[in-house]
Amino acid sequence: MVDRGTAFLISLITSLFVAIGVNFAFYYLIEPALEAKKGTVSEKTEESKNIEVPDLKGTLPQQAKLVLSQLGLSLVIEGEVETIEVPEGVIAEQRPLAGSIVSKGTSIYVKIAKGKKEEFVKVPPVSGLDLASAQKVLIDYGFLIGDIEKIRNSEIPEGRVVKTYPEQGSEIPKGSKITIYISSGEELVTVPNLIGKYLNQANQILEKEGLKLGEVEKEISAEYPENKIIDQNPKPGTKVKKGSSINIKIATVREGFY
Repeated sequence: MVDRGTAFLISLITSLFVAIGVNFAFYYLIEPALEAKKGTVSEKTEESKNIEVPDLKGTLPQQAKLVLSQLGLSLVIEGEVETIEVPEGVIAEQRPLAGSIVSKGTSIYVKIAKGKKEEFVKVPPVSGLDLASAQKVLIDYGFLIGDIEKIRNSEIPEGRVVKTYPEQGSEIPKGSKITIYISSGEELVTVPNLIGKYLNQANQILEKEGLKLGEVEKEISAEYPENKIIDQNPKPGTKVKKGSSINIKIATVREGFY
């Protein structure tokens, strides 16, 4: 039989080996496994919180829904918005914005593009106004200022608006460009020199310059042969309105009127 002392010693040694075995298993087998499992769960949790929102603008709702479902997100259509930036029927706006970081299960709200209706406005009358005033009126009506052109006009003073294009009263889309025509005053021409010319020559010269023959008077002259022009009014080089009449005197060897 084993005495009590020996039995105690055997029990003590056995307990010691068991304790060593348990500690070894915990530190080298069980604890690493638990840490690995913990890390995996933590990584998955972190992943679910770091989903980047894709850019959905310009895509069809069906396409956007598919893309979001693959990321664990959902699509919510809030309504429509008028725009000309993207084609009608595709996504025009979204929130959160593309690039935002969200967690799994987040809803992405979008608005679908709706064709914007053009607003038509009548071109207001601005004839007779100075340029600055005309521009202000047109801008107040929602138009843009296009080219500024100068044209001759005998009825409207220089620097005032003669007309616009499109013309006043025309119904055109708001935001259209309007060309403004400004009066440069009456068209003036230089009176040609008719002295020394015959009557038929004078008629041709005046017609070419946009002028016409006025009164014809005969005057006795020893310097010029008969029927040649010896004087004119207005004088050569004078600036006159287009269409003005030029009076002349022609030489004769006897008194009388033509």
